[in-house]
Amino acid sequence: MIEHKLNPNNKLKEYIFYSIITGLITGFILFFFRYFSSFLMESSKDLYNYFSSNINFVPLFFVILFSLSILMYFNIKHVRESSGGGIARSMALIEGSISLLNNLKVFIATIIGSFLSFFGGLSLGAEGPSVFLGTLIGNGIFHNLNISNHHFKRTILTVGSVGGFVSALGTPASAILFSIEENHTFSIHDLKSKSTIYLIISTIIGGLSATFIVYLLCYFFDINFILLDLSGNPNFDLSYFYIPIIIGILIAFLALIYNFIIKNFIIFFLKLKSNKYLSFILIVMAFFMSGIIGLLFIDTSGSGIDIIFHILEFKYFLYILIPILLIKIFLIGFSTATGSTGGLFLPMLLIGAIIGGIIAEILILGGLSDSYYGTIVIISMITFIASSVRAPITAFIFCFEISGSFSTCLLSILAIIISLAIFNYFYGESLNESILGISLERHNLDGSEYIYNK
Repeated sequence: MIEHKLNPNNKLKEYIFYSIITGLITGFILFFFRYFSSFLMESSKDLYNYFSSNINFVPLFFVILFSLSILMYFNIKHVRESSGGGIARSMALIEGSISLLNNLKVFIATIIGSFLSFFGGLSLGAEGPSVFLGTLIGNGIFHNLNISNHHFKRTILTVGSVGGFVSALGTPASAILFSIEENHTFSIHDLKSKSTIYLIISTIIGGLSATFIVYLLCYFFDINFILLDLSGNPNFDLSYFYIPIIIGILIAFLALIYNFIIKNFIIFFLKLKSNKYLSFILIVMAFFMSGIIGLLFIDTSGSGIDIIFHILEFKYFLYILIPILLIKIFLIGFSTATGSTGGLFLPMLLIGAIIGGIIAEILILGGLSDSYYGTIVIISMITFIASSVRAPITAFIFCFEISGSFSTCLLSILAIIISLAIFNYFYGESLNESILGISLERHNLDGSEYIYNK
């Protein structure tokens, strides 16, 4: 197959043109991934509600979960690259650490694995797979263009990842920044180069193209464009500046603990999964534990978006939030470590929201007005994400997109700065980078659909 080169006289135009095409295609395809994912998550809630109300049929419920776990096991066994969250694998593809032998096979298997997780009620989100699927779409478009240019490839794949993020969460500005912040490192000198300018312009325009098509489809299908619309919470008076300081300090240590738990869950399970029978048993256990706990407390099933809204509505008391926090961390860690397909971004927002709810209730007991409850929860969510994945700029913009409050975002900056200072002091590593390192090492040892570019 003959490879072509970009026209040096029209390079920026070609970058922009193909970025628009990539954004439109990615947005269109992954809107329907989001649509069917949401449908399966709602169906899962209905399933849990039905069997929790009809105890006599609970054995049938576990037959269903067992069937889903069998399908998940064989899906992962045949296509190892469909396992896990997706953002780490997206980063590896964009960085050029890996290449895929069969793009379409991995794409289909990732969709199947995601749908199995969502219907089974595992504590995983759709955003990670969506970002990876977007990157795969960009990868497919690039290879079909037959253009020999590594920087152009990275740009198109970055645009694809932006489209995946926008499709999943409906936050275009943070999607663009997240994809650039996580996948590209720039020095002051780099910012003056044409290649960096091309990348930034193309990512922005491609991201806006994806946003355009996703927004139109959301309007047509009558669903919310922004998955987490948390606007309407009162602004803090700046005299309460001590609250973000408290949040920042607490979140830093809790993010360190959370990352440590998730990372070590994965490392420990990798040792167990060397035995194929244990690998299967662990996946079955992930579904069964999610099922048992979900039947007892339905809100704990799934990614946890319902819990976030319930927390903001002040539906949980302190004595309920603490057990939920421990349960969700365990379920997230267990589900992720088994390799079940699903993202960690939304579960991380959930953990931040629960921590925020606990902090808010303690402060309210100390005399703070309960009208600030929701604002404390939002700042905690944003600070936790900023620390856990070390993406402060993305977190700040994400805060504005979901809350619409500039005052809340300003106070979140203070919490983020304090949290990251402590997080970095203790050598905290981004959870995405930790998972990426573990994933590359694992696949390098056991073989996969990946080719390693060292």
